[in-house]
Amino acid sequence: MDTIVAPITPVIRSAVTVLRISGSDSLKALTFLKKQSGESLPLPAPRRVYHACYDDGKVRDDVIFSYFKSPKSYTGEDVVEISFHGNPLIIRSALGSFMSVGMRFAEPGEFTRRAFVNGKMDLSQAEAVEEMIAAKSEAGLFYSYNQLKGGLKTQIESLKNLYVDVLTVVEAYIDFPEEDLSDRELDYITAKYDHIEAELKVLVKSYAMLKSVNDSVYVSIAGRPNVGKSSILNCLLKENRAIVSDIPGTTRDFIDADMTIAGHPVKIVDTAGIRHTEDFVEKAGIERSLERVESSHIVITVLDLSEELSAEDCLVLEKTKGTKRIIVGSKADVKKHDHGADVEISVKTGANVHEFMNILEQMISEEDSQIHEHSIAVNERQKNGFLRMLASLEEIRIIGCDDLDSLSFELRDSLNILSEITGETYTEEILTNIFNSFCIGK
Repeated sequence: MDTIVAPITPVIRSAVTVLRISGSDSLKALTFLKKQSGESLPLPAPRRVYHACYDDGKVRDDVIFSYFKSPKSYTGEDVVEISFHGNPLIIRSALGSFMSVGMRFAEPGEFTRRAFVNGKMDLSQAEAVEEMIAAKSEAGLFYSYNQLKGGLKTQIESLKNLYVDVLTVVEAYIDFPEEDLSDRELDYITAKYDHIEAELKVLVKSYAMLKSVNDSVYVSIAGRPNVGKSSILNCLLKENRAIVSDIPGTTRDFIDADMTIAGHPVKIVDTAGIRHTEDFVEKAGIERSLERVESSHIVITVLDLSEELSAEDCLVLEKTKGTKRIIVGSKADVKKHDHGADVEISVKTGANVHEFMNILEQMISEEDSQIHEHSIAVNERQKNGFLRMLASLEEIRIIGCDDLDSLSFELRDSLNILSEITGETYTEEILTNIFNSFCIGK
């Protein structure tokens, strides 16, 4: 393969920018590096860190570099990684220098693609690299890291062994057709099918889990005007994001903000005050707010403890009935009435705000209660493969042991699907689809 180069850190004004070079000619990059004294560099020992001076005749920089000799590198090829000061002008100069000696700029995901092609990781691990970079939550990182370390690969090996166990029995009887499968062997095969089906269903279910942990939990704050919704939003965000006013209807449309609660990405939505109104603009905002409440995972329903329950409060309670909600009594510091809230708080004094946050964290965690029940979660490509295997397993059960040749074919087809998932068999189209979603430098 030719030698490729690309930044593996953002090319912005920063402390450091790192260029990675991979390929048989990667050491040619050192022709542009010299000792601080101006002398040429000797051949570097692998896996050591060196200090040098980059010089292309116009631009100079003090750099740190390391050399990783094949196959003990990320890509399995000879690799050089050079840390420059983070000025885009320096990086542009260095890229031009390296390309002048026959290197080319790497395609998106090409370093990881080479790692896969050179046997440094299987395809599920390669996909985990991108998933780890794109993870939006601690749980997403948990799953992608476990997959990167071979969690799915191990489970696939277990599935392969189950299929091979069945195939061994089936093909033995194909070779000796005068004998019939015994009841004991039929029970053995059925037990293997049950085990395979259980494992496949867990893997398919884990796709929804991965999607969930990387999608935000939507939390809406609902209530009639002027009950303290915006104050609660500002309290959660620890900033004045929403305008707080004694004038009812100040928030005429929903305001949303992103934050992390209990390690999970959360989108908090402060909705317009829900009430009967003839104001066209406010009415449209209320309708949109009700739509957001209905689509939310959790609703914080706010009631004003300083006032009696009004018809509008009852409307809010009715509209949020049946949702997963926390009823919050606000303005506890001037409380005059008891509305049977789940928690009573005062944003002004901070009373019970910590207790409120504990309840909210608990509910968000419940949305994700199965996070660490299993160590891996599959992506859409992998899920579709496992669904094909489940469909094939249904066909296998229908065939039974009446047609052993057809049964052997279906079993081998399922093994081929597993090989597609790990990348033991692949097409260029599959690799292109996977690695085109990667960023430059991975």
